[in-house]
Amino acid sequence: MKRVAKPIFASWCAADNSPAINALLQQAAYWHDKSHDDLARESLQKVLAVDENNADALYLLALYALQDGNQAQAARWRARLTAVSPNDTRLGSLDSANAVQAIPPEQLDNARRLAASGSAAQAVASYRVLFRDAAPPDSLAVEYYDTLAGIPSARPQAADKADYDRYIQRHPGDSALWQHFQQNDLSGAEQTYRTILSRDAQNKDARLGLYYTLRQENKPRNAQQLLQTLPADERPREMAGNSVDPLRRQAQQALQAGNTQQELARLNKALQKQPTNVWVRLDMVRILQQQGDSARAQGLMSAIAQRGAPVDNLYTAALLASETGRMATAAQWLAWIPEGRRNRAVRDLAQCLQTLGDNTTEVSLVRTNLRQPIHGGIGDYAAQIGVLNQTGLTDEAAAFLNNPAIVAASTPAELSRLRQGAVINQADTLRERGQYAAAYDKLIVALQNDPQDTGLMLAMARLYQSGKMNAQAAKIYNYVLTREPQNTDAREGAVNTALAQGDIARARQLLDGMQGPRSVDRLILEARVAEAQGDHDQAMALLRSAKGRIIGMADTDTDNGAVSLVGGLQSADNPFGDDSRATTPTTTPETRTLTQINDLMNQVREKTATWAEGEVAVRSRDGENGLSNLTEVKAPLTISGSPVDNARLSLTVTPVSLDAGSSSGFANNRFGTGALQQGQRVANAAAGATTSTTTTSTTTGSDGATSTTTNTSTSDSINSGDYVADSSGAQKATGTEVNLALKGERYKVDVGSTPLGTDNDMASWVGGVEWSPRLSNFSQLTFRAERRAVTDSLLAYVGARDAISGKHWGQVTRNGGSVQYAYDDGDIGLYAGLGAYSYLGDNVKSNTGINASSGVYFRPYRADGRELRSGVNLTWMAFDRNLSYFSYGQGGYFSPQNYISLSLPVDYIQTFDDWNLTLGGVIGYQSYNQDKSDYYPHDPDMQAEMASLVANGYADDAYYSGSSEYGVGYNVHAKGVYKINPQMSVGGQLSYDTFGDYSEGSAQLFLKYLLGGQ
Repeated sequence: MKRVAKPIFASWCAADNSPAINALLQQAAYWHDKSHDDLARESLQKVLAVDENNADALYLLALYALQDGNQAQAARWRARLTAVSPNDTRLGSLDSANAVQAIPPEQLDNARRLAASGSAAQAVASYRVLFRDAAPPDSLAVEYYDTLAGIPSARPQAADKADYDRYIQRHPGDSALWQHFQQNDLSGAEQTYRTILSRDAQNKDARLGLYYTLRQENKPRNAQQLLQTLPADERPREMAGNSVDPLRRQAQQALQAGNTQQELARLNKALQKQPTNVWVRLDMVRILQQQGDSARAQGLMSAIAQRGAPVDNLYTAALLASETGRMATAAQWLAWIPEGRRNRAVRDLAQCLQTLGDNTTEVSLVRTNLRQPIHGGIGDYAAQIGVLNQTGLTDEAAAFLNNPAIVAASTPAELSRLRQGAVINQADTLRERGQYAAAYDKLIVALQNDPQDTGLMLAMARLYQSGKMNAQAAKIYNYVLTREPQNTDAREGAVNTALAQGDIARARQLLDGMQGPRSVDRLILEARVAEAQGDHDQAMALLRSAKGRIIGMADTDTDNGAVSLVGGLQSADNPFGDDSRATTPTTTPETRTLTQINDLMNQVREKTATWAEGEVAVRSRDGENGLSNLTEVKAPLTISGSPVDNARLSLTVTPVSLDAGSSSGFANNRFGTGALQQGQRVANAAAGATTSTTTTSTTTGSDGATSTTTNTSTSDSINSGDYVADSSGAQKATGTEVNLALKGERYKVDVGSTPLGTDNDMASWVGGVEWSPRLSNFSQLTFRAERRAVTDSLLAYVGARDAISGKHWGQVTRNGGSVQYAYDDGDIGLYAGLGAYSYLGDNVKSNTGINASSGVYFRPYRADGRELRSGVNLTWMAFDRNLSYFSYGQGGYFSPQNYISLSLPVDYIQTFDDWNLTLGGVIGYQSYNQDKSDYYPHDPDMQAEMASLVANGYADDAYYSGSSEYGVGYNVHAKGVYKINPQMSVGGQLSYDTFGDYSEGSAQLFLKYLLGGQ
């Protein structure tokens, strides 16, 4: 479709038009000249909203409709123009334009190809056949006479003033055609242009005219030199013989017929003819977006939108970005256009982006416009319908789509496309809010009406995918791919579902079949597949390339995704931190994508980088001094690296300091052999503390004789409560733990020791093996076999030495295994586990314990960087013996015979800026009972002696009495991690638990530093 020349603006902007209307007419002409008739018509509709009988607007609407091949609509606009201005000379121009529609596009293309190849005589002959030897239609006059002037013998005919006069009479402002009339006096034309430029060196029209004149004078070097003085976006890009207008017209006709494949083929052919035509490119991109081929669409636009690119390139890229919701990108591209080169369209778009957040104003403007009389088809109102849908006013949008005037002026294909697009938008919005059932109802009704619509099917697949129904989503994606093998959205969705199902080979196969440019989303997908295959280097390289594009680095679409180096450093790696989560007024798609990239990069670094971590942790358990009381200080230092793929080797050295205090008073009796010592002391005291009392009495008999009687008695006045055993002394220990661990994707093996170098004999070895096979997309089993230190008390942890007997006991280890099932689909999770262990210690009675736990949790709130998690947990455990005490042979660890707990945990997690915070708490009901326990369960002789002392009254108890307790307990905890830069992070956490007389608090600080790697 041949565009009207820019100088005609002057004739449209009549004196009786207001400045506002003239501005809208100029805007319409600009859009039409840029092959963007939808926006041109929108500007003209605004004119008619103010002045419904404006002849200029009516003429242009009729002309544009003719050029688009819409004869019926053109006739309606022409009829209105005739009624308003029956003698308007432009009615003849419309008739001429109508005649052009009867010319076969293929024959016109052939004439233009001949002209472009230099075969002027053959081209003119072809033109005359098309025109049936009559005067050329107005829209083809310029190219015809330009071709005719290329035949020296025909130049007089080309300069036939009568033919020019007929055109100039209708278009007095068209100076472009006047230039052709001057071709017989090229030197004079050159001088005229140079005179104009001497007065106004920036007159672009004069410079263009001079360029064409120099070219006609066969002065190519001078013409090229002049061409370089013009802005890149205003240099002529096409010759008349290489026009793509017929192809675009055919594409428009295919669109109206609902044949998008033919439409795309025509535009692809047009783009091959004119690779720099950004408006053809924009048409293609919009179709590709509708078809779901977003990767190819982004590739077409990103290739032309670079800093320093022509204005039209940056403007069209910004326009597309704004249409797809990428407002930050749109604003950035507009910012690259120098202020002095911004036209009205650029300024209008910039202003629109600035006020985009004001939905109230936007909706108000749309409603005002929609209340005006209907002019045009549904395509003229598509953007406004989109505003209503996006702001939730779907009923208003549907009512407008059913307006009889709109229905009459639109094709069924156009109406269907908008209605289905509205359904898809609504369903996607509901899906993103987690309202899956409502989204399903929307889509299933639409699919019943059109079960083969690709957009609806893909929306349903996205819904299944969000609902963790990956098998169903994969079926839809695969079905779409059988019909449209290069549908990028379907292929990307299929890759994602394959990854979710653990089918990495299928994901790689689908990815290898993708064609077209590698968009940011595609690079991320490739990185995820590479990471799933264990290729961490490739994954990181692809993520760096994706990040480079997001932050505006030059595109480097290499096979391995590598980005450029600066002094040997990866240029996409910002050493000063990650600001993708920085708090901003709005969250844009770019910031979300950048956050995703940074998270994935951090995950790869965690798997591959060598890092060191230092920590200080303090744990304080309230209890009796010298017995259950404990203050623990640890300072672990870990160095970790990946010597082989998918495996991490870590060495941890942990200095440990333990302090239980010193017992006193009666507590001495309950430590070590204190009870025996106390009983023996009472017995000894009793043996040496017997007292005699002698009573003498004299009796006189009846005979006067006297007699004397003496009585002796003994008594024991010893009180056992007056005797206590010796103090255990200060219960302290220091030492260093060592641990070496190897961890892979599904396994972990470690071996280490309890604190070495303590004052309490030799350390114990500890370690374990863990294997976690995956059962399904979201579930796995975990098997553990382990030997671990019991850390309930100093006695249980490292053991103690009895100051009375010199005997050592304690140092308990838990030996056994467990199995646990876990399921987590991102929304809900559940788990259940069972374990059985043998508890062994030095001179401690052996014990066995079993435990079971189960729970379910859900995430009632989840948004970008924020999550609330809550659930319920049930725990049960039982031990064969109660060895909770601290006398010789006891273990010093909690070992009830029946324990049950029902708790309600709640955690809130938020990530923002460089912080990751967690706040949480648990409240629950606990109940347990403990059997009575021997004072000396490991030594029968000691226990027998203790029982004898009790029987003789020298001690109070030979057994710890049984007990039971129930009530409410709670826990509160907090954790924070701050990333100083990509290599260094610091963090800490606090926790406090309490139930009955028990309470424990802990605090931790750590510093982690990446030493190398990715």
